[in-house]
Amino acid sequence: MFKRYLVLLFAFLLSLNTFATAPIKFGERKDVQQFINMMVKQYQFNHQKLTTLFNTVISRPKVINKISHPYEKEHPWSEYKTHFVNKQHIKHGVEFWKKIKNH
Repeated sequence: MFKRYLVLLFAFLLSLNTFATAPIKFGERKDVQQFINMMVKQYQFNHQKLTTLFNTVISRPKVINKISHPYEKEHPWSEYKTHFVNKQHIKHGVEFWKKIKNH
């Protein structure tokens, strides 16, 4: 059950895609404080520990942009398949298949 709460917490961290222009600790943001208060009230998380955790969040706009615009949604399969289907991957796949086929 604790894992479920951690997943919820992680999902919330990932959903934070708006960042203030002035440097502010995430733990001090109103929306984050509301989330922390909800986690404390509903799931008995430690308020100070959550605030400390959120204050360690580092804004990485490039990462947020990448996950907000997945490559495969903006490019056809024919453009990005070489990232997955190539000689090296095929070679390693065949080696792996040979290694495990008799198990």
